[in-house]
Amino acid sequence: SSGINAEYGYTHFLSLVKDLLDGNIDPGAYEDKLREMFGVNSFVAFTLDKLITHIVRQSHTLVTDAGCNQLKNLYTTYRSGGGAGGSLATQPSRSSQEQNYLKDAEQTIVDENLYKIYFSIEALATVYWKVDPSW
Repeated sequence: SSGINAEYGYTHFLSLVKDLLDGNIDPGAYEDKLREMFGVNSFVAFTLDKLITHIVRQSHTLVTDAGCNQLKNLYTTYRSGGGAGGSLATQPSRSSQEQNYLKDAEQTIVDENLYKIYFSIEALATVYWKVDPSW
């Protein structure tokens, strides 16, 4: 909107994001520079830095948290034996393995919510189901 070259704008934008993530520019200055570059359309870029920050934080937790590592190991163990999901058509044959997996997961993280995640490639859908511990 300010008439800047698109290629320059993109390169400069990436440089600003990198500087923000590296701590070389504060968030207020980052937003000001984006507002100069993109005007009212800069809102999406404002939220991009927050999204990246949250992704990095969550990724760090997944890698460093003991409970996350225990759940990853549990998943790997049950996945190799067929108890951590699969095709809906084969679900009845692995029902007992999935129940054991659920019980082990509940014992691994006692004070946290557990969710089952269903993916349907055909329907292009994902369903999250909160597991009731009394179930």
